[in-house]
Amino acid sequence: MADIAVKASGQPVKETQAVAKPRKPFPWGKFLVYFILLVGAAFALIPFLWMLSTSVMTLGDIAVGR
Repeated sequence: MADIAVKASGQPVKETQAVAKPRKPFPWGKFLVYFILLVGAAFALIPFLWMLSTSVMTLGDIAVGR
């Protein structure tokens, strides 16, 4: 026997199928901007980290170049 969905008002319910939305293309421009910002941040942090590592060295360590 077929099952038919019925609303409280007695009218049959219209059954619909889910339609998949088309996938948005990958935002290469946004990816490139974030990549460039990440590389720039790394270049900005390297001198700061160098300064921190040198500040905790002794004069002997600095002279040797460790």
